[in-house]
Amino acid sequence: MAERPTAGAYTLRKVGAYLPRFLRFVYVTFPLARVVLLLTLCLVVLEYATLSLMIPLARVGATSAAARVLLAFWGRVAAALGLPIAQQTWLWLFLLLLGLRMLFGYAQITVNTLVAKQVHAYLSDRIFRRVVEQEPLPTIFRRSIGFYISLAGDETHKAGTIFFNVGQMLAAATSALAGLALLFSFSRHAFWLTALFIVVCSALLSKGLGAILRLSSVSLELSRALNTSFIEAMNGLRSIRSLSAEAFVIRAYREQIRRYVRGLFAIDALNFGYKTAPGLILILVGAVWLWPAAGSSRDANTLFFFAITTMLIRILTALGELVTAGGKLVADVRASHDAGELLTQPMPADAGGAAPINERIARVALEGVACGYEADRSVLHEISAEFIAGRAYAIVGESGAGKSTLADVLLGILPPSRGSVAINGTPLSALDVRSLRSRMILVEQQTRIFSGPLADNVTMGLESSDAAVSQALLGACLGDFVARLPQGLRTIVDYQGSNLSGGQRQRLGIARALLRKPDVLILDEATSAVDPPLRRKLVSALRAQFADGILIFITHDGEVLAAVDEVWHIEGGVLNRGTSFLPEDINVGS
Repeated sequence: MAERPTAGAYTLRKVGAYLPRFLRFVYVTFPLARVVLLLTLCLVVLEYATLSLMIPLARVGATSAAARVLLAFWGRVAAALGLPIAQQTWLWLFLLLLGLRMLFGYAQITVNTLVAKQVHAYLSDRIFRRVVEQEPLPTIFRRSIGFYISLAGDETHKAGTIFFNVGQMLAAATSALAGLALLFSFSRHAFWLTALFIVVCSALLSKGLGAILRLSSVSLELSRALNTSFIEAMNGLRSIRSLSAEAFVIRAYREQIRRYVRGLFAIDALNFGYKTAPGLILILVGAVWLWPAAGSSRDANTLFFFAITTMLIRILTALGELVTAGGKLVADVRASHDAGELLTQPMPADAGGAAPINERIARVALEGVACGYEADRSVLHEISAEFIAGRAYAIVGESGAGKSTLADVLLGILPPSRGSVAINGTPLSALDVRSLRSRMILVEQQTRIFSGPLADNVTMGLESSDAAVSQALLGACLGDFVARLPQGLRTIVDYQGSNLSGGQRQRLGIARALLRKPDVLILDEATSAVDPPLRRKLVSALRAQFADGILIFITHDGEVLAAVDEVWHIEGGVLNRGTSFLPEDINVGS
């Protein structure tokens, strides 16, 4: 189930605290980010130069010292180019600089977009690696699959657009400042009216950004819920169809997507409204000023009106772009914040001092172990047991008793909240967990099959020859099956192994483990779907292959129990040795 929406929990103050840290990370990590800054500065110069041509073009309003300086400057430029001091010259220069500004603007937005994509790819890779390698299982189980899909997908994409929007805000802000500076030189009366207008709009804008932030929080949670629903439906499609529950699942998804799209629309509508409003207000003011019934008293000089209108349009357009980018920035910061928090959390596997396991595992001991997936609820209580090389063990118990949890503790996936686990006498907490998992392997009941060649489903990235893969498949009693396939090891396995039987999928999982030659093999109901005659053959083969290793079956199968050296029964989170604790319906036989 997706986490509950946290609308309103994220504030503009948090945005302000998070944003500088994120931008510092981008500028340090991606050299092109500095190019964006340089291009933005070039845009400022071009923007100011382009708009400053309005002063010689209008021939009025040049009473201030700054305006006289600009008139003299452009006069010298015209003389250097051999051009006359005329309106046509200023219009030609205006078009030339406007074209240059457009070219630099294109370059700035292109490089800015590239940096945004680089940030997206970098963060998505880091998130995926963090979750696969080091995110604690209890944390993963508490969150929905949609949470992590959103982190690695939509939310890292939005993290990239944070930098993009900051770049666009910077360009828009500098354009507006350049325009205001020229407006001050041209007409101080118009400047102060514009400044007052900006102050009023800013006050209204702050409330609008708060609304965008609240809508963004809700949309974020809805996006995670949508991802979870979609993946769960795909993985459970067989069950959904067998129960004729298609309409129920579709209806639930339809309601979620409608709520999500409504939230996105509201955010976009607010952003577009903020961008459009200044221009509309300017048009309204212009319409009032030029109202024909006012008579000739308001008959302004045409060039003067053109110049001041051009400046105001550029200022208000830049402010509109600034507001739009700011609204998107606020929403994107909220969406990407969880990704940033996850990446900055300490990674347990990175702790210094962890020693690799360089010798064969001969003894695994648990002493007073208690743990669970939730901090306030333990699944295992005071577990003490010992597993010795050369012996095979079976662990039995009712569903939910803690059998699979015990396997996670042995593998170092779930650290105990109390007690200790020792490998060859060394506490597991002092060992490199990765080196442990290269020597101790778990085969689950539901083997995860990936689309692709059969050989790749066995090697899973391990560099191995075809001969070694074939030997592992033979050890898992799949040799005859593979030999009958027209393409052999190159046979393509379908999504979730749909072209394999349940027993074949389980034996494929066992072959993966055998290829890695572990010291300890844990099979969690990993033979339950194998036909009884083949299961007996498989268990016998595994016992022979692990004559010098540790073999642990988590099982309810009586024939498997009869084939091991010791049986442990877990009940209520407590582990006891001996067959006297077994349920009556299990016949251990001989």
